[in-house]
Formats: sequence, C-alpha cells, structure tokens
Amino acid sequence: AALYCTPCEKVPGELSLRHNSIDFEPRTDAEALGRYRAEEYRIHLEVRDLLECGAVAMPIEGLASAAQFGSSTVAFFLQLHVRTLDGCRFLSRDELAAKPWRGLLRLETRGALYEA
Repeated sequence: AALYCTPCEKVPGELSLRHNSIDFEPRTDAEALGRYRAEEYRIHLEVRDLLECGAVAMPIEGLASAAQFGSSTVAFFLQLHVRTLDGCRFLSRDELAAKPWRGLLRLETRGALYEA
C-alpha cells in the first residue's frame, strides 16, 4: 500500500515495482472515489524516464494524521525525479537542471521503502 502525495490530494493505492516500470494504481472504493477521480492519479513510469530516486524518512510526531498510515512517529517517502509525465513531452536539459518534475509516494514501512 502507498499514498500518492500531490499538492492537493493524498491518494491511497497500490505501488507495483517491476524491472522496467513503476506503477501506482489508486483505490477505487466508494470512500476514496468521493475525493478524486482514480484515472487522474494512475501512474505508469518507465525506468528509463526516472532521473533520480530518493528515500526519505521524516519524523511526524504530533501530527493528527500520523497514525493514519503506517508508523505513528516516522513517515517513509519515495521521491522520484522524472523527465516526462506522459511519454510525449520531455523536459530540456535546462528545465531539468532548474526544476525537474517530481512524484512523491508515502510507503507504510521502512522495509517497503528499502524494497522500492
């Protein structure tokens, strides 16, 4: 399980890692569908379009949503820097250097983060 963290939503779903791609499939149950349209948050990222990947652990003690997903004291994130969002438009070298496109996924455990 994972949360796809966007500036306006935290979308629950399943993260799948393959040798040539990273996929995120949003939950489509009634509770989740009330907040977003699943197809808008579906991810299929080919590994060749991944520029950089970082594992981030952040303390979250005291936040009301801390116990909602995984650990109650630490949040585990997988941050992805990518050169394309749709396979059609690619960032130039200058654009990549200035501000690459990013994706942020919150994982339940440190083990899931290291596996990713």
